[in-house]
Amino acid sequence: MDVTSNERLKAGIRHHQAGRLAEAEQIYREILQLRPNDPEALHLFGVLTGQRGKTDAAIELVRRAIGVKPRFAEAYRNLGTLLSEKGGFKEAGEAFQTLLQEWPTDCPSHGELGAKFAGNEYFQQAVSAFWKAIEIRPDFAEAHHDLGSILGILNRLDEAIAAQSKAIALKPGLAEAHYSLGILLSRKGRTDEALAAYRRAAELKPDFADACVNVGNVLRQCGRWEEAIAAYQQAIRVKPDFATAYFNLGQTLSGAGRLAESLPAFGGALRAKPDYVEAHVRMAVVLAHLQRFGEARAAQARAAELAPHSAGPLEALGEIMLREHRAASAAEQFRKALEIDPKHYPALNSLGNALVSQGKFEEAASCFRRFLEQCPESEVGIGYANLASTGRVAADRKEHQRLMAVLREPNSPVDNRVAAGFALGKFFDDAGRFDEAFACYAQANSLWKEIRAAAGDRYRPELVRCNVDHLIAEFDRDFFENRRGHGERSELPVFIVGMPRSGTTLVHQIAASHPRVHGLGERTDVYEIAKTLEGNDAALRSNADAVRAAAKEYVGRLGAIGGGASRVIDKAPNNVNWLGLISLLFPGARVICCRREARDTCLSCYFQWFSQGNIFSFDLAHCGMEYLQVDRLMDHWLGALPLRMLEVRYESLVTDLEGQSRRLIDFLGLPWHPACLEFDRAQTTVLTASMWQVRQPIYRSSVGRWRQYQTHLGPLMEVLGVTAGE
Repeated sequence: MDVTSNERLKAGIRHHQAGRLAEAEQIYREILQLRPNDPEALHLFGVLTGQRGKTDAAIELVRRAIGVKPRFAEAYRNLGTLLSEKGGFKEAGEAFQTLLQEWPTDCPSHGELGAKFAGNEYFQQAVSAFWKAIEIRPDFAEAHHDLGSILGILNRLDEAIAAQSKAIALKPGLAEAHYSLGILLSRKGRTDEALAAYRRAAELKPDFADACVNVGNVLRQCGRWEEAIAAYQQAIRVKPDFATAYFNLGQTLSGAGRLAESLPAFGGALRAKPDYVEAHVRMAVVLAHLQRFGEARAAQARAAELAPHSAGPLEALGEIMLREHRAASAAEQFRKALEIDPKHYPALNSLGNALVSQGKFEEAASCFRRFLEQCPESEVGIGYANLASTGRVAADRKEHQRLMAVLREPNSPVDNRVAAGFALGKFFDDAGRFDEAFACYAQANSLWKEIRAAAGDRYRPELVRCNVDHLIAEFDRDFFENRRGHGERSELPVFIVGMPRSGTTLVHQIAASHPRVHGLGERTDVYEIAKTLEGNDAALRSNADAVRAAAKEYVGRLGAIGGGASRVIDKAPNNVNWLGLISLLFPGARVICCRREARDTCLSCYFQWFSQGNIFSFDLAHCGMEYLQVDRLMDHWLGALPLRMLEVRYESLVTDLEGQSRRLIDFLGLPWHPACLEFDRAQTTVLTASMWQVRQPIYRSSVGRWRQYQTHLGPLMEVLGVTAGE
């Protein structure tokens, strides 16, 4: 090549390296017009042509270069790469083998060959190629990194960790090696080290979105939701179309109980990837939990359209039906999902829950046992907690040890650990091992309280007390006397309120067993109306038109759901806080106030894992504080509201079932029906914490249950102002 051509070639290379492909191509063409067989120009023009996606033409140009200059190592290397991109792995391998025969110590080519073997799943050959590269050049950090990645695929985790660690030692700024090390450490259960590795990768390479997502994944597993959310948001900032980051953000928000906030995140995943089936599925399930059933069905239908033969959309449909209190139909969908994919173990869990809600406990227990056989260790606690919900199920010593190990394992997902603690508590309680039971409940509650507090969910007794003070001060008899005529006077709505675990589900089940009563379970409608009307303040402003319109719409919805029933029940206990607004909305409604002995109520709350809401329940003293404020508020409502109200005491109900049940039905303005005494056989769906208890004939062992645990109840006794003997 003459001096002028050589200078022109260098100019072309400069343009090429700077990404100015058009200018580089013009120069290469000019050289080839003068010297058609110039091997350097042919080779570089071939590489450029490959960059433009014209693989066949690129291969032809590089072959011509090799034909002119047979000992052309770089051309052989690029020919192998182009052939591999085209899918001709055999030909690509031959190109690299030829290269290595001529230049056996060409370290990069051994690495390239290893990558090609790995890309075509010839993993053992890839390991050999990478080791050869390392033998030639022991300080070749990228080869150690690639070797570690393949060893990880082969499940040779300790060797893989050593390889990635060596890569990092040789080249500390190699972000990909830190990231791969994080994956390996996570697989070994070394969570803290994995988190540090992912964070270092993200620090070294700020636009490394995958590293940010994995930081979020580890933090979410540890229950550090706020930090996880921040990590996913960072991933989205550096890669706005990253569907996985949006999806995991939605999963974290929903797992933290922030269901409404999770919907935009799932929406972001679907904008980035419209055919993301799992995002449609999760959105459908969240919408169902929010009781937005029309939207839930639309999301599920889209998932089913995209994946008609997949188990996930069928499971989502089952979840929607279960939330609609159609448990039998839900169970049918879960069974269909399992027919499609017998290894889809989440459907076993869902099927078990549907069966429990129908009172089919033996069949449900079988489902949960099968779930435990198939699920990963990270979900064992959930499986046993659900198994415990089927009633007095014995667990053997081996199962106790397994659950204790989960509870104490800091690297296990936090919800799995908490579930294991509550399951153990239930098993020990059923066995009469009360001290051991309490220790497990206490550990699980303490852990969950800590996690919720880190997410900003703290019980604030002073705020609860101030809210009750406000309600008592504002909603007095004069308030309602001055607002007669507001709302909808229908007798259809019935509200059951009180503390959780005070007998609300039992009262609901007795009443709903009457053929003219329809039970809705716990609804969020009143809360949604309150949000629309800006809370109780709307009532204080006497916005009669808005109140009347909201009430009329709600009653219309009840009528459609109730299917001709004379009374429709909402048994959300927390509606006790909204009775002032309820009285204004529904002056013809009836309210049943459930009460139970304070220590039994509080202990029962403490022994129940409320994964969402009821923040007070994770601390015995807080349970007592909440009980006193709810009790004080109910006293006020019973004296101030112009509604028909009935007070039902749990202890009276269990000692005089028929008498109290007749009193209940009489209060509802309905004739007596004997089915109300067979509530445990009613074909209704029960989705509350009392699913097992209300399917049993009435029993009295829950009265005075606190005495079995009285040595542990000091903080509660102090708040309630009672002693063990009282």
